[in-house]
Amino acid sequence: MRLAAVLIAALGLGGVASAAPPPPRVFPADWPKTLNGYDLQPLLGAYDLWVQTSQGRILRTSFGADQEWQGKSWRGFVATSELVQGDYGALRVDRLERYCEGQIAASQHGSCTYRYRYVFVPQNGDVAQRAFNAFRAEQLTEFLAREGWEADYSWQGRQRLQSLFARHTDLAAVYEPSLERHDVSSAQCPALEKAIGALGTVGISLDQAKRGNGLGDYPSPHGALTQVEIEGVDASGRPLTLKGATALHSVMQPL
Repeated sequence: MRLAAVLIAALGLGGVASAAPPPPRVFPADWPKTLNGYDLQPLLGAYDLWVQTSQGRILRTSFGADQEWQGKSWRGFVATSELVQGDYGALRVDRLERYCEGQIAASQHGSCTYRYRYVFVPQNGDVAQRAFNAFRAEQLTEFLAREGWEADYSWQGRQRLQSLFARHTDLAAVYEPSLERHDVSSAQCPALEKAIGALGTVGISLDQAKRGNGLGDYPSPHGALTQVEIEGVDASGRPLTLKGATALHSVMQPL
């Protein structure tokens, strides 16, 4: 998938998002083993997992939706991409959007402005510490007791527990100070304008990622992949969406 590499290389804006899983948290030595009838160690572990696996949702919702921008109207996504960690979900989200004046035909896209945005949490983002501060063991266990949650760590129990975490902790506030956002207009960036002009000549792998565990299956444990959607038209001019997934390596970054 060379489309992303072309844009990132041209812009020189490729941010770093680690694909390695975070180290497990060390249970605080000065904490009690139980509180209000709950074993705190598995509860803290479940909370940490919820924080980590929610990052993709936080990243996606952080963009907002601007129907008007730089005096033009939104005319859809050209491409979207996510760098996804196999265990925890999206680490970085990228959007390439088209804004145009009025209703235009596909043949007039040269008059449009392209907006390239991406967001990620840098490795020094301090999310883990803010999440830990927001855990508030006393208040959380009291809240769980009021809600009647039993120490059930089955799949169903975890689903309910995560919904209760979401009511207890404002996760957007936990992540917000660490989000690194980039917002580039083709009207102000000649490198992006040049990359947009070459979109029609760039190849993309449409191979879908395998989900099994056999030899050669993908992704590997704790591995990363990119998920890509490209908007285009077929030979007759009808719109179509191409979806693919490809391995992440040193010469590729997600668009």
